[in-house]
Amino acid sequence: MEAPLNQRLTPNELLAHGQQLLSRKAPGQPLLLTIGLNRSDQLQALARDPHANLVLGEIIKRIGKRLRAEDRVATAAFDEIWILIANVPNEAVATTVATAFREALYVPIHIPLQNSQTLTAQLQPIIGGAWSRSSTVSIGGLLQGAWDARQLAAEREERLLVQCIGADDNAARMAEIETALRRHLFSNDLEVHFQPQIDLATNQCHAAEALIRWPRNHPLQVSPAMIASICDDRGMIGQLTQFVINTVLRQQMMWQAQGIDLSIGINLSAKTANDPGFAAQVAQACETWSLSPTRLLFELTEDSIVRNERATIECMHALRNIGCELSIDDFGTGYSSFAYLRQFPVHELKLDRVFIQNLVNDRGDQQIVKALIDLAHAFDLRALAEGVDDPAAVHMLREFGCDRVQGFLYARALPADELIPWIQRFNQGEAMATMQRDGVSSIDSGMSQTSGAHELVSA
Repeated sequence: MEAPLNQRLTPNELLAHGQQLLSRKAPGQPLLLTIGLNRSDQLQALARDPHANLVLGEIIKRIGKRLRAEDRVATAAFDEIWILIANVPNEAVATTVATAFREALYVPIHIPLQNSQTLTAQLQPIIGGAWSRSSTVSIGGLLQGAWDARQLAAEREERLLVQCIGADDNAARMAEIETALRRHLFSNDLEVHFQPQIDLATNQCHAAEALIRWPRNHPLQVSPAMIASICDDRGMIGQLTQFVINTVLRQQMMWQAQGIDLSIGINLSAKTANDPGFAAQVAQACETWSLSPTRLLFELTEDSIVRNERATIECMHALRNIGCELSIDDFGTGYSSFAYLRQFPVHELKLDRVFIQNLVNDRGDQQIVKALIDLAHAFDLRALAEGVDDPAAVHMLREFGCDRVQGFLYARALPADELIPWIQRFNQGEAMATMQRDGVSSIDSGMSQTSGAHELVSA
């Protein structure tokens, strides 16, 4: 059986569940595994195949057969999966559990297709795991330990490594990351990548979401979630937000000089959204870069809004008054209600990926997604679905009236220098495909109609 819906989480949800497991008294401690599927050449080829989602589905199904009630799985990227195993008594058992998952994924995948064809994938996973005897280790420390173990396994040309992390090791590792993060913030050399968002009515891309990334040439591997968490805990979240805003505005200025106008979404933390002076800071930054705030969209989760509802709504109104757009992220998983939507001065509802990842096969999810899209339109809001990695889901979302989508089916989050060429290829290819469907001759019949349009690779 495939992992039940409540066991297949987003990466952030899995980390939150892991922190809950660490904070309670139990006979064992959680084990966190990061699985790198490690056949990037084959996976990227599969990513351009319309049946690619079947391969990922089979991988999740194999993992799901080995999960217990409190275990969880998350797809961090097309070629990276996280597994959280509850109540592991010791390091030996942790290694045994990791080995069982590795062996399950080693077996070749054979998926029958139409016309008697078979889609075959032979994966060679590298697994890194982290387990601790101490309950004082954070889930972020476990994740970093699992990444470190996987990287070390790859360097040793091994396929699996599980390491035991002590509280002192975790503290030292987190201190190292924090020091490096402060240095990167000071020198402005963190990276901002952009994940395209597709308008389903026109099959064009004129918007993207800005996502923070650790420098690619740094020996440490630090997740975006950990960057945000450390900044939030250590009082650096304002500095991080200003870095992202200025990076986005600088890129927009360069893009507009090329005749390209993109709306860019930026995630806001609860602390930033409670800052009464934040809108003025945004206005000042836009003035500095001689750009209009109308091409900025700020995303807030429902949970972050209700933590300090009055202050956050005041901040939202201030942002809207200077011309920014607003979006409620992960909509449908928090405090959704008509009353809240009447208060929130937003332009967009962003449907949580938990409802999208099994949309094609789950009638319940279909009903929820259709209802959420209708709800957005009832309030004259745009509906955007994230986590889209299945062509059949795109067709269904279009039938439901969804306005925009984003996900691995189209593209991972791209560095700024890769985004514009991707958008140009995508928009031209989709426009040509539309012309051909309408019976209009293509300007250049030799150009691929779908060049760059289905780049299902790691986020």
